[in-house]
Amino acid sequence: MRGSNTLVTSLVVVLIIVGLVATIAYMVSTDTRLRKDLSLLKTERDKLVERVDDLETRVKSLERRVPSLTSSKVTLYFARSTEKDIFLQPVPTTVQTTENLPKAALEALAKGPPPGSGLSPTLPPDTRVLGVTVKDGTAFADFSSDIRAKFPGGSRTEEVLVYSIVNTLTSLPGISKVQILIDGRKTETIGGHMGIAVPLSKDESLVRR
Repeated sequence: MRGSNTLVTSLVVVLIIVGLVATIAYMVSTDTRLRKDLSLLKTERDKLVERVDDLETRVKSLERRVPSLTSSKVTLYFARSTEKDIFLQPVPTTVQTTENLPKAALEALAKGPPPGSGLSPTLPPDTRVLGVTVKDGTAFADFSSDIRAKFPGGSRTEEVLVYSIVNTLTSLPGISKVQILIDGRKTETIGGHMGIAVPLSKDESLVRR
């Protein structure tokens, strides 16, 4: 009987030991797996930190390269039509610009007058301002070929078109004359009624206030 009890006791002890060994093995395995997962997470974290640092560096670089926008007041000249005539009307406007205020003014002119103003755009549809440079008081305003290809015609309409550009630019400081270019080149005329081969000065005779 005593031998039987001893055998049972031994089996219990063995089972306990086996259980402890299994538990320890499981804990070690779990610990190893957790350590591995933790190592992977740290690696991913370090990569994310590097990416964030890189993005911050790129953002700061772009901020240094891109000048801040400033608001400037300009006077744009749009068309107003009556039963008998068409003339220019000045419209004080605020534009957002970085450095090239003359170009920003012409781009605002190309967008057309404020809704509900009763005024009409002067530049033909889809006309783009390719650039504006100023030298010795003369602004060289370069437009896409749409200004000529989509011009609707008419001598008075051409006058209004040309002097909406000229009067808008000469209202800015440092500009007294305007040379109109099309695709970077001088041209004799836009619609065949008025010469634009030489720089033009402001003309107040077309303006009604």
